[in-house]
Amino acid sequence: MWDVIRSLVADGTTIMLTTQYLDEADELADSIVVIDHGLVIAAGTAEELKGKVGGDVLEFVVPDRARVGEAVAAIGPISEAEPHVDAETGMVSVGVGGVARRR
Repeated sequence: MWDVIRSLVADGTTIMLTTQYLDEADELADSIVVIDHGLVIAAGTAEELKGKVGGDVLEFVVPDRARVGEAVAAIGPISEAEPHVDAETGMVSVGVGGVARRR
């Protein structure tokens, strides 16, 4: 089915695809509109939407709590988001996979 859609689009046909499968939208859509209860709650390309919400999260525990700051500094270049640190458990969480920070 995906090949048929790609072929139609390649021939200049505009297609409005409705789906609940994000992989399908990611693969086939030039632009995506997310509708919730009849209201548009997000719109953009797959990459734009991925950059705004969701994405992967890197989580790890720093056994030596005195070195949590070093760990946070070491992962700084992989995300624009600020890492979340649970000082009690040593768990560090940070979103990854969005637009890389430029240095």
